[in-house]
Formats: sequence, structure tokens, C-alpha cells
Amino acid sequence: MTGIKDKTAAWLAYIGGAVTGVIVLLFSASKSKPIKTHAWQAILLCISVLVLFIVFSLLSGIASVAGFMVLLKWFCITLWLVLTLMCIISVVNGDTLEIPGIYRLADKLAS
Repeated sequence: MTGIKDKTAAWLAYIGGAVTGVIVLLFSASKSKPIKTHAWQAILLCISVLVLFIVFSLLSGIASVAGFMVLLKWFCITLWLVLTLMCIISVVNGDTLEIPGIYRLADKLAS
């Protein structure tokens, strides 16, 4: 982002999930790898939770597991919210929360 510090660009990437992650990737004045890694991690986190949410929504059409799938959908939303907040807090504190499975791919994509 023009005129925005790296730390600010990193936590902004998480605020709106994939949308702000893409915006930070496209418009960040700093092309540093940590900023790109945070942006990619935000995008991948959002996409993975969205895919799980869609799968659980489709499975909720099955009468025998519908109630359980509704609980899993709420769990997905809560998980995304908690992980996003944890990532923002870690960036503000000058650290990086490495979400298992997602961080490694985000780091490769940022290179």
C-alpha cells in the first residue's frame, strides 16, 4: 500500500480475508517476502475455510447428519475468526503465526 508501513500492510492483509490479501499483494509498495507471506496466508486461510464451509453446507442436505453439519459450519466461521485475530495480534507484536499446512504454502508462493 502506498505510504503504509510493512507491519500495517501485513495486518491489513488479514482484515478482509482473501480480498484484502489480494489488495496487499497487488498494491503494496514494499515487495518484501514477509508482507507477501502474510497476504498469501490470509488468502489461503480464507479459501480453505470457505471450501470446508461449502462442503459442510452440501453435506447438511443429508437428513441424518444435517444438525452436525450446521455445527461444523459454525465451527468453520469461528475458526476463521479466531485464526484471523491471532494472526493480526501476532503481526502487531512483530511475530508471525505459522498456521500448519497453510504457512508453508504461503511462504513458497511469496518467493
